Amino acid sequence: MKKHSLKSSLYRVFAGSVVMPFIVISLILLFFFNYQILDGYKTSNRITLQIIVNHLHSSLKNSERFFLQYVFDDDISRFYQYVNYNEIDASEENLYQYIRCASGYRSALNNYLTTADDVHRGMGFLPIHANRNNLFYLRKYGGFVIRYQNAAENMAPLYDCLEELSSGQVMFLSGSIMSGCEEYEEEEEVFTILCPVNHLERASRQGYVFQELKKTVFSDLVKEITLPEGAGLVIYFPDGTPAYATDELFIGETDFTADMGETMGKRIRIGTKTYYLYYMQEERYGFAVHYLLPQSAILKEANRTSLVILSFWFLAMTAAFFIFMNLSRRISVSTGAIMTYIQKYRLADKDNEQMPPMQIEEFADISLALREMTERITDLVQHEYIWKMNQQMAEYKAMQAEINPHFFHNVMNSLQALNRMEDRKNLDKGIVNLSRMFRYTCESGYESSILRECRFIESYLILEKIRFEKRLHYEIHVDTEIEDFMIPKLLLQPLVENAMRHGMPSDGSRMRIVLHAEKVKSGNGEAFVWIMIANDGVPYEEKAVYDGGRVGIVSVRERLFITYPDSFFWYDRKGEYRTVCNLLIAMENGEEDGGGISL
Repeated sequence: MKKHSLKSSLYRVFAGSVVMPFIVISLILLFFFNYQILDGYKTSNRITLQIIVNHLHSSLKNSERFFLQYVFDDDISRFYQYVNYNEIDASEENLYQYIRCASGYRSALNNYLTTADDVHRGMGFLPIHANRNNLFYLRKYGGFVIRYQNAAENMAPLYDCLEELSSGQVMFLSGSIMSGCEEYEEEEEVFTILCPVNHLERASRQGYVFQELKKTVFSDLVKEITLPEGAGLVIYFPDGTPAYATDELFIGETDFTADMGETMGKRIRIGTKTYYLYYMQEERYGFAVHYLLPQSAILKEANRTSLVILSFWFLAMTAAFFIFMNLSRRISVSTGAIMTYIQKYRLADKDNEQMPPMQIEEFADISLALREMTERITDLVQHEYIWKMNQQMAEYKAMQAEINPHFFHNVMNSLQALNRMEDRKNLDKGIVNLSRMFRYTCESGYESSILRECRFIESYLILEKIRFEKRLHYEIHVDTEIEDFMIPKLLLQPLVENAMRHGMPSDGSRMRIVLHAEKVKSGNGEAFVWIMIANDGVPYEEKAVYDGGRVGIVSVRERLFITYPDSFFWYDRKGEYRTVCNLLIAMENGEEDGGGISL
């Protein structure tokens, strides 16, 4: 049978009797009210969309009546007939007749535009016979009729679309067809409505009337309703082009098709947020209205409703919480003593005393077992440490007796070559430094000072420079404050040898090796010895360094951590140096003298 502690059992009872029912009921209420509110929004938003669609239909229907003014006004009808059947040229008689017709047309049309709503900006006529590709436009309150001759290639697609219209049908353009005319002033955004005009007597088509309306007709519709926070409204032209949007974020985020049926509450994603789409289409002209309600608005309303009910549950949970805390406080007296003992043991406190007597039987058994366990762990750690030190000493002695055969072979070949060339200076230099290396490795002792270790590395690099000549440059610097700081013998040599073996470029280019050892201080004043071995040769491979692919690096890391458990070892890149090996060793209090560079 699985056993549980007294404290965990109390937590389970508290969670099972109070917290879990509270969470379950909260979720049930949230989903229930969310469903009810969403269902209510379907009805209210359908009414809202119907109001917008009806007002839009009324505004467009009111504008459409201007297309029929030529039926009742001879001046307008006469102008349409004249420009459709008479080419306007520079002759005096032709131009005079056009000016007479345009004057009556301007006067009559201004009378109608003056009484129109503020959204009406102007009207114009597009003939299909004479003066084809010419636009005759009169702006509201305008003093003259603008004649704009557009390029035939620009007007051909428009004529093709207009020819498909039957009498009484209209066509919408999202902008102005007068764009590009120098005399036309574009002060604010407009859209264009075009309608066919027929000859009254011949019953034949003589052109198309177009009317420009300000796009504020759409924004005025939105002012008549109140949108919840985060909600949006998008109105589309019949061809799917956006006519108006409360936020450009919503444009293009919903699929629009001409045969799309009425939609109420379709769930969609816009960016990272969830919205409910309500869609309705105006039947006469084909405008579509998209109303997007954020899910957060529905959840907010549902949360307000649930909050009242959940507040009673919260009071009950609060009472249960105080009861539980009173019981937990009694348990913490016993657990506190056990945790204090464990913390002192973790910090290797030699003055760690026996735990005080426990009043609860279970905790008394735990404290006794814990004491026995820590004593056994201490013995095992001591034996493990002694075994590790003996192992490292054996590895060090093996390193003393080992010289890399490949390195030794290259050195001997270099010395032989120097002897043949009778380069006595470099030959003596090589022999002296090789003897220094053998003398250093044969000396007894597990530790050595940083200064002596660096001199050994310098001898190694001198021999390598005899081989590589100008391809190898090196720099060694040791702060005088830490020259006598003791480190494991031959700790740095594998790192420098690894830099030569894996960092020297194979294409014959140069490489620079830098070894710096200096004293630094952390932000809280602790002193460290920082040893950096860097080279600008072939960059190191992280997998080979950190996954144990290189035995020398693994050995250095293990010897460093056993001798100095609080030390750090890592590889990185710094500026021109593409391989930088760092060793950070904490100094004992007795070795600090107040100097050093701050980290």
